[in-house]
Amino acid sequence: MPLGFNGGVIGLVNASTRTGGAPVSGMWSLSEVIINKMGGLWPESYTVTQVLTTSQTWIPPSGVNSVDYFIVAAGGGGGSNWGGGGGGGGVLIGTSFPVTPSQSYTATIGAGGNANANGSNSSFSSLTAIGGGGGGYNTSGTTSVAGMAGGSGGGGGSSPSNFSGGGAGTPGQGFAGGAGFALPGSAVAGGGGGAGSVGVAASPTSSGNGGLAIYSSMSGSNTSYAGGGGGGVAAPLSIGYGGGTPVLANKGGATDGTSASNPSTAPAASAANNNTGGGGGGGGTNGGVGGTGG
Repeated sequence: MPLGFNGGVIGLVNASTRTGGAPVSGMWSLSEVIINKMGGLWPESYTVTQVLTTSQTWIPPSGVNSVDYFIVAAGGGGGSNWGGGGGGGGVLIGTSFPVTPSQSYTATIGAGGNANANGSNSSFSSLTAIGGGGGGYNTSGTTSVAGMAGGSGGGGGSSPSNFSGGGAGTPGQGFAGGAGFALPGSAVAGGGGGAGSVGVAASPTSSGNGGLAIYSSMSGSNTSYAGGGGGGVAAPLSIGYGGGTPVLANKGGATDGTSASNPSTAPAASAANNNTGGGGGGGGTNGGVGGTGG
């Protein structure tokens, strides 16, 4: 069957309802649709993917009675000043959620958390994914605050004299953040939890890596979602990585935020990519600011 390029239906044919021949996909002209329907070769149903990246009202078209869903909440912000990595946004995945054609449904897309704060929830109808937990942080140079609970929990903060634990994740949506670690004269914070694994606890030589992301090609390319941010650290110790696209073993790439070290300027840690649900990186010392969640 030739491809048509002058309009028609776009989407994947459902192999289970294909009435003849092998499953196919592409763009079909109106004449091809009519000819193949008359010949009994047109599928009874097909799958169309729609990606929503802004809050809006969605109305199912005629004939759509259920939807499969992949909902990602916003990631938490990284903690400041030896701060833990932000937790990845909660993720909900399911099939056959009932909808009624022509009825309005509200889709809400969460905003990434600022430093030391949780990300916002994302929702569709009655389904709600919980925003990622903010990373733990240091309040006075000697007192650390625990990572916050969320879809995935924020990593624990640290100081030279004490450290704190990671925040809890939401069951079925994400994992907990890793704990920080205290060192005399220095500090290392934990990685934020991700949708794919717990955040890594800090060690005497390195801050924790963020929990791993999960992957989907719904946007047209294989993309990582809801990885945890890497924990903050004081130089010259090793920096934790975000839980995005893996580059070394269980370390992730900077797509979901890496931590800032401790240069005199104390720059803000890396922010997560927009619309990924990744957690922001944890800030280094001397007032390093945690990165914004995605």
